[in-house]
Amino acid sequence: MQGIIAVNINLGNLLCTLNQYQESINYLNEAKSEISKIKNPYLYTRLYNEYGRDYSLLGLFREGNENLDKAVRYARKISDTKQKKHQLYFSYTWKWYNFEYLKKMDSVYSMQKKCLAIVQEPIIYVKAAGRFIDEKSILTPQNFI
Repeated sequence: MQGIIAVNINLGNLLCTLNQYQESINYLNEAKSEISKIKNPYLYTRLYNEYGRDYSLLGLFREGNENLDKAVRYARKISDTKQKKHQLYFSYTWKWYNFEYLKKMDSVYSMQKKCLAIVQEPIIYVKAAGRFIDEKSILTPQNFI
């Protein structure tokens, strides 16, 4: 059962990557129809992260964030710390993406901080610096974090 659910989530991920969003959602819906039979927070997290990514890339940012919020709730229940951090980072980066499009800068900064609390990836600093340059702001440690 878990294997079939994981395969459907993986196929949804692949199809989303190939910009085939409706097909991706179809596979995610198939996974969702089976997932209620198990208690695996990791698979639930992956499922809702993928829904969130699909909706975000379709420009449905609110729906994307609703699914990403579900993913975060399930991710907090994952016992494996490495998996938990990876899934939370995925959720927060997509929420960051959505909030940028929604022009909700306080939320953008919040997601940036959450990402940095998980891992200090150079891309986070590059994206933040690029935003400050675009806004013609002066980048200081106080307004960066």
